[in-house]
Amino acid sequence: MGPLLFLLYINDLPKVLPAKIIPIRFADDTSIVITRPNIGELQQALTASFHHLNGWFRENFLSLNFNKTYFLQFQNKNYNNSYTSITLVNTPVTKTNQIKFLGLTINDSFTRNTHIDVILPKLSYAYFAICLVKPYVSQQNLKAIYYA
Repeated sequence: MGPLLFLLYINDLPKVLPAKIIPIRFADDTSIVITRPNIGELQQALTASFHHLNGWFRENFLSLNFNKTYFLQFQNKNYNNSYTSITLVNTPVTKTNQIKFLGLTINDSFTRNTHIDVILPKLSYAYFAICLVKPYVSQQNLKAIYYA
């Protein structure tokens, strides 16, 4: 199925979600953002959302891939959040402390430390490679390598 056809196919997905739940879709990835004032309401909203999504998938001859389904509960350093769990069709949805979202690694405390830890080795490798080729290429080529 082509990308455009897929986007048309899932176009009505946000309509099945309960109120105040924000869907974020990019290509074939879908994320939902749920905020609630307390853990009990959050648990109910999470469970209801996953049941609605799973029903929509079934009606549209799709399936939710539990191996790629996670949830991230943001933590407040001044408030100790309780552990939240979600079970759907007798399968637990994996809670994670960090997730890659549109190229950024986001952690549950919403700090940039995790993302820095992920990209620092890549930047160190790139810096080493540029230093290695610097004596052999022109300044223009170095800029091209740097911005590539």
